[in-house]
Amino acid sequence: MLTGDATITAIFAKNQYSVTGSTNDSTKGLVSGSATVDYLDTVTLTATANHGYQFVRWNDYSTENPRRIAATANITKTAIFGFNQYNITVQADTSIHGSCNGGGSYNYLSERTIRANANYGYHFTQWNDGDTNNPRVITLTQDTAFIAMFAKNQYTLTVSSNDTTLGSVFGSGTYEYLDTIAISATAIEHYHFVRWDDGNTLNPRNIIMTSDISRSAIFAIDTHSVTLQAANITHGTCSGNGQYQYGTAATVEALPYSGYQFSHWSDGSTYNPYTFAVVNDIQLTAHFYAVGTPYQDTLYLDTLTIHDTIYTSVYLHDTTFVPVHDTTIVYSIDTLLVYDTIIVYDTIYIHDTIIVGVDEVDMINAKIYTSKGQIVVDGAEVNTVWLYDVNGRILATKQDEYSPLHFNVPASGAYLVKIGNHPAQKVVVIR
Repeated sequence: MLTGDATITAIFAKNQYSVTGSTNDSTKGLVSGSATVDYLDTVTLTATANHGYQFVRWNDYSTENPRRIAATANITKTAIFGFNQYNITVQADTSIHGSCNGGGSYNYLSERTIRANANYGYHFTQWNDGDTNNPRVITLTQDTAFIAMFAKNQYTLTVSSNDTTLGSVFGSGTYEYLDTIAISATAIEHYHFVRWDDGNTLNPRNIIMTSDISRSAIFAIDTHSVTLQAANITHGTCSGNGQYQYGTAATVEALPYSGYQFSHWSDGSTYNPYTFAVVNDIQLTAHFYAVGTPYQDTLYLDTLTIHDTIYTSVYLHDTTFVPVHDTTIVYSIDTLLVYDTIIVYDTIYIHDTIIVGVDEVDMINAKIYTSKGQIVVDGAEVNTVWLYDVNGRILATKQDEYSPLHFNVPASGAYLVKIGNHPAQKVVVIR
């Protein structure tokens, strides 16, 4: 209670207000600077993000940080934090080898899958940091670059023979993608390479490796041609021309026209039909003679010895005499019809058959002649005598200490007579 004059003074004070900073997620960041201050005093709030995060804004959308706030009331400001974003860069060591996907910008701690995609002929080996997982999961903690490493594929080349007894091959092995490999096939004697199983006929040939490849070489037996002709197309023809596999038997035949007979083949054989093994290309000419003519070409003899009485003169086509060593005109039991000149060089014994090319075996004084369609060997003594055909096949073997040896022959033609170890003598018999 006042009892006298007094002065009363009212004392005022500023209100105090709290300025508080908070965070939307304390794992992402914190706010510092919260305080209780007098009215209009300034408080500074600072939002600090944790690793991997970043301050985005305050709850009133202000992005000021640090932020000065005048205390005019109790105020709360909430800092909004978000993830940092990091870049993943993914690439191949070269675009020729392959490509990659999974790169981009992503939030901190997010998991991203990266993948290396090899081009054809290549394969992924590892990432530049040594990791071999593909695909690979990456957790983002920082900007990161990855390089995918690739290598060429390896492929197997298998080269084989359709028959290993016919030929061999080369080139099998393991090779890298796009390697060029030469393969080859080598046939054994009397066989030849035909083609590869894919139809290619090149040998050697190049293979470009783009996958596992198998190639088989096809071999076949050689073939040879047998060509026949008549010495005179008006006298006859031949059959048996054609292609024959190596080693197979060919049978050819000379076919005389009316009025003619087969004489011999150009290789000396008198067989008709004539069968032989085909081992190379061969050309044979069939010789014919007119019926009744023992021989139609020049006879090369040496001495003409007549054993029997001669009754019939020799008839020549274009020469009227027979030159022999003693310039004697030749007569025979039968008429001798010869188209060309008879030139005498070797011994010949004539009865009913002309024998061309008979030699004496001087060392043992043996003689070879014919009698009544047989080949006679006289004076062979104890030596073994062999009779061969022109192909070297033994037709007969005889040995007689006292008597001459008589050999039957199947037909006109060339024969070989061998006495003991002495050289064989060639005998051409023309009936």
